[in-house]
Amino acid sequence: MNAKNKLWDKQDGESSQAYEAFTTYRDLGVGRTFIAAAEKLNKSGALIRRWAHKYDWKNRADEWDKTITSKAVEKAAEDYAKMLDFQINLGKMMQAKGAKGLQGMDFEDLPIKYLPSIIDLISTGIKTERATRDIKSTQQGSNELVISVISKKFEGEEARGE
Repeated sequence: MNAKNKLWDKQDGESSQAYEAFTTYRDLGVGRTFIAAAEKLNKSGALIRRWAHKYDWKNRADEWDKTITSKAVEKAAEDYAKMLDFQINLGKMMQAKGAKGLQGMDFEDLPIKYLPSIIDLISTGIKTERATRDIKSTQQGSNELVISVISKKFEGEEARGE
């Protein structure tokens, strides 16, 4: 294998047909089987097994799965962090809007009907920001849990010889 190539890239000496068959097998996902790949490609099971063993399909597909899963977890964690930042900022904006509504008001002339809305806006902003900050402070633990669950899933599949 060329140092620049990934394990799931076309291997030295691997024909285009064998590589196409590997990508079909690889793309079947974690429940993949050689038989399913053979059926999908309308090829004999013996040919698929021969290519699979010669070009180490199982190991290559496992590495593909791990890489894709790792990237998906990273992306999900980034998206989650962005969502939390947005929600914190939303809480701050609600508080600021409510505070602005109170600034410069002459409370003696303030119609009482507006006060509950302003108070609710500030209160909701505070609750939103605090709740989101509590979630954000435990985000690292949540990511470790996600990674742990995914790792256990792969360990289970390896133990079963999938």
